[in-house]
Amino acid sequence: MVNFAAGARTQLATIIAAVLVGVAALFFTPLFYYLPQATLAAIIVVAVAPLFDWQTALKTWRYDRADAAALLITFLGVLVVDIEIGLLLGLAVSIGIFLWRSSRPHIAIVGRIPGTEHFRNVQRHTVETWPELLLLRVDRSLFLPIPRTSRT
Repeated sequence: MVNFAAGARTQLATIIAAVLVGVAALFFTPLFYYLPQATLAAIIVVAVAPLFDWQTALKTWRYDRADAAALLITFLGVLVVDIEIGLLLGLAVSIGIFLWRSSRPHIAIVGRIPGTEHFRNVQRHTVETWPELLLLRVDRSLFLPIPRTSRT
């Protein structure tokens, strides 16, 4: 994060930073021994704080609360438990939301607009319907199995 904040753009900057961290860990660790852990934690927090993108999280909340819930669960899982567990929780929630939405598509009853060949939702438009016929429109992609063809 320090490299990014400093404007580093190349892999050489990452290598130099890694070497400097290695040198500090090998030779200057005794100097850090007497620093309180809270001080070291504050250094880490200050370095990582710009990584949090609160504006995008708020936009996600306003646009789609289920996706924002997946983001929040991932964040809390990483923060409270572990990074792997947090990511797996977020993945599971995202897949669950996808399956929930896919299994419950919006289905509209449609009718024909008089004098045209256009069909619209009966709840939103004045349309012609027939008592012996039910016309439906599924407003979602349908997941159908791909038929296997045998090649001989």
